Amino acid sequence: MPPDADPGDPPAPARRRHRAIALVGKTGTGKSSTGNAILRLGASSSSASSSASSASIGSPEEVFVSRRSAAGVTTECHVHRCDGGLSIPCDEDARREDDGEEDATTAMVTWWVIDTPGTCDDAAAEREGGVEANLVEIERCASLAPEGVDAFALVFSAAGRVTADELDAAEWLRHRFGPDAFDARTIVVFTHADVIAFEGASHFDAYLEGAPAALAKLLKRVTPDRVILCDARAKPGSEDAARFKKSLRRALRCVVEGVGGAAAAATTAADVAAAAEARAPKPRMKEARRARQRKRALEARQAAGGSGDGIGASLFGMIDRASAAVWSALAPPPPPKPPEASL
Repeated sequence: MPPDADPGDPPAPARRRHRAIALVGKTGTGKSSTGNAILRLGASSSSASSSASSASIGSPEEVFVSRRSAAGVTTECHVHRCDGGLSIPCDEDARREDDGEEDATTAMVTWWVIDTPGTCDDAAAEREGGVEANLVEIERCASLAPEGVDAFALVFSAAGRVTADELDAAEWLRHRFGPDAFDARTIVVFTHADVIAFEGASHFDAYLEGAPAALAKLLKRVTPDRVILCDARAKPGSEDAARFKKSLRRALRCVVEGVGGAAAAATTAADVAAAAEARAPKPRMKEARRARQRKRALEARQAAGGSGDGIGASLFGMIDRASAAVWSALAPPPPPKPPEASL
């Protein structure tokens, strides 16, 4: 208990020791490469050597398989610990200016990086289960992390245009994980930062200003600090790597603080199940109204005893009497026969 705490106060929630970031987005945007870049950042802060820090970029030793391919390389979720920790200053004891310093409280937090299958993958659509099976596998990332997913890195490529299919897929993901939770925890990562740097520092601002309406709407749901650039090929220790680490730490800090601080719960499998229930088809209003009408009619017949004197019988009786009156007017009965003569 802190020295200035009142003994009568409820105990403060325990700080969580595990956090996770899940990489989601279209096949080919560089999710796996971004994951490897994040792992290199964490490994570089540790004094112990690791495969992520010693491997060369694009080498077989990299944790997440990343290569140019006509089809998606990642077909299932993979999770890996970020050795050394990202040391994200995201709680009350570490709200200092993010200048690269580490804090003892944040060094104790272990970050996990989860790579997921890509959306908009034609090969996935042809596999058993199709697109739905692919989305279910992406959902599984919430159950792979020790304490759930704290942030979703929605990855786009700055080397080309963001397509309508990508934005549609992002909307699917929102509803898979719950729109509010996904919006609050999303970091938008544009890969190929080297292309932006080559065309000038101001080009990225122009790139975002010219975004289509759907992309602009998505970016509006996140704060500017949660839109970052990544050059996955930046060498560890380079200025580009340091810039990426600083922007990533700032974005993650914004996410953690925005959802309630260091003790806030992450997105778990239970949240995914709740989102699935929320988006389940609901009866249409017209169908529901008809069901209520049928129920009231049935209750009325039961109240009448279900006999011939009930509502239904009375209605049909009225129709029969009205029909008989009409036919009588149209075709009067024949005159009576004269009496026979007596013999």
